[in-house]
Amino acid sequence: MIHRSLILLLALGGCASSGNESWPSLATRPGEVQPLVQRPAITAATAEAPPAPRSAATSDAEARLSSLERDITALAARIATQRKASTAATSAAGGQAASTEAGATAEVEATRAARLASQAGDLRDRLDALAGDLARRGAAGEDVSAPLKRLGAAIDRVEALRTPR
Repeated sequence: MIHRSLILLLALGGCASSGNESWPSLATRPGEVQPLVQRPAITAATAEAPPAPRSAATSDAEARLSSLERDITALAARIATQRKASTAATSAAGGQAASTEAGATAEVEATRAARLASQAGDLRDRLDALAGDLARRGAAGEDVSAPLKRLGAAIDRVEALRTPR
């Protein structure tokens, strides 16, 4: 109990004042009138700066995109061939159990189709990573509109490959 009283007396003693002091002034101080660091004036020339020229990094991104587009074209051909093989194997199985030769062949072809769909997912991941790289370059002021259009078309192609028919 004594400890609480002591703490209360110390706290009240810190708040005591003679009453003659004035409250802190809220008036602006000399250093607060102007900013410490001068800010440049915004003019039409600085407001509408032209986009930065393409850098080597953007050219690298375009080369990566071209490589991905070739991979998409090759995968599309393999998926088309695999769909035909899967359809033929499923038709040949005619609802037979997977333990039969025809049923096992149909299962193998379905597995191969699933593996190709997985590869399409991997391509989509690589396209998403490239989209992030282009977004960072665009935020830095580079003109990435043309690669982004190509990238959007490539993403649409991959999504079409991933969609079962």
